[in-house]
Amino acid sequence: MPWILLISLTLTSVPPPNVPATSVPPTPARRTLAAAAAIVPGVLVAGGGHWILGDTPGAKKIAALKGAGLATFVAGFLPILYSNASDKVMHASYPVVIGGFGLFSIATLADLYGVVFSGRPPGTGPTLVPSLELEQHWMHVEDDQFTYDDFWHVGLTGRLGGARLRGDFFHSPTDGNTRMGLEAAWRFLGPRPARDPGTTPDRGVDNSFLELSAGLIRHDFLPERFRVTTPQCLLLGRMDLERLHPSLRGSFAELGAGWGLEFTDYRDVAGPRDRAQLLLFQVAYGLYLGSGERAGEVRLFYDHRHDDWAGGAQGVLGFFGLRGRFYFSRHWGVDWLAERGTATRVMLGAVFRY
Repeated sequence: MPWILLISLTLTSVPPPNVPATSVPPTPARRTLAAAAAIVPGVLVAGGGHWILGDTPGAKKIAALKGAGLATFVAGFLPILYSNASDKVMHASYPVVIGGFGLFSIATLADLYGVVFSGRPPGTGPTLVPSLELEQHWMHVEDDQFTYDDFWHVGLTGRLGGARLRGDFFHSPTDGNTRMGLEAAWRFLGPRPARDPGTTPDRGVDNSFLELSAGLIRHDFLPERFRVTTPQCLLLGRMDLERLHPSLRGSFAELGAGWGLEFTDYRDVAGPRDRAQLLLFQVAYGLYLGSGERAGEVRLFYDHRHDDWAGGAQGVLGFFGLRGRFYFSRHWGVDWLAERGTATRVMLGAVFRY
């Protein structure tokens, strides 16, 4: 699986020295040309932006990551192609296809980020891992299938050592639609509360982590008179990409894979509950903002699940989104989210941490 590659890099890569990717800053014209090369021909020419800046080691590393993603994608797609998309083959091959796409996308965005910032990032990541986080959001969902629109959300997260427990409550005052979730997780690798993230003399903050979570979601559609209950588990890894190359300092990548079961109860229909399997897969590329206590992050992501608020974009695709969080002080911050699939979801709220 592709996330195994990311986890292996996180566990085994040696942190590079804290030096700029290039000794002489590139001119604005050359940086613009490199950024354009990373976007347009970058899909075909792996690491093209870094090549133009003269950063050959960075270009080779990005090319290797993109090649691994392409090889993974082909390895998953060929069985689907030659089996005429047999259901039995799809269940085994589709996670590989998505993972290959994820690695390929991460490499493309890393090339663009590296040539734009060249080791001089907009942020260095948080230095505080809170033991407690309390969130309140206003949420709006634009979905033609349901009557709900505005929601109130409250979330509470507690951490103790490597353990994390989270609860969520969503409620729509207009039609009573209510969703509750509970999640427990264990962090095998990465920063924990009661101490700053792991540091080294030549790198500073490292927010890479590896975490396994299990959760239960109950979603009540009161006007439509049915309920959906979803147990699930997810393995999620993050790698600070400075581990890969100095020009990527201040950015990170995430890959997650998991599985769930969806049980649907219809109040007016007698008989057994409907049951469906869920493939859970997430891929994200993000960057840190600020430093110290006044810090945060923003990330662009793809989520493969089809049962969330945004739903699937089209056919087998999931949804895409952008999420950010920034703390203005040691305790207070703001959190925002925008997602688009078959429906649109936006959230804006405040966060308190301790």
